[in-house]
Amino acid sequence: MEGFDETRFCNMLEERLNEKWDEVVKEAEKRQREKLAELEEKIKIWEDLGPPSFDKMVLYHEGEKRLFNLKEALKSVKERGVRRVFVIVHRKGGKAYRIGTLTIEVDDTLKSLREALNKRYEDLLKEYERVKKNLLQFIDWEHLKKIGEMAALKKQIC
Repeated sequence: MEGFDETRFCNMLEERLNEKWDEVVKEAEKRQREKLAELEEKIKIWEDLGPPSFDKMVLYHEGEKRLFNLKEALKSVKERGVRRVFVIVHRKGGKAYRIGTLTIEVDDTLKSLREALNKRYEDLLKEYERVKKNLLQFIDWEHLKKIGEMAALKKQIC
């Protein structure tokens, strides 16, 4: 019967550390891809709305039996003299989906609304770039902590 083989143990520990590290990175990359796909879908929807003018935007207000474009919604607010919250609607495959809300104040202008919508769109593009460049936010830190403990053990023994 052989005794404890420190070199063999250290090699096995090294292999296990590498495997675990690869798992952490692959899982983070998977989460990042999922988030990027989600953001890409949102970007496509916003592009369908027709930035920077957003002339293709469709809005709905609870209790109304019709849909509004941006100009009509603004006119509706001005006529009523009160702020209103509209649902931004995206139509796809014969169905309508709620993708957000737009609050229109009495003192808003078409230009101010378009600027606010463009800011949302630009923020979405910036978030996409941030996610694309930063894998760290998708790392499982608890799992990585365990790997660190294993690496510390290896350093002590090997």
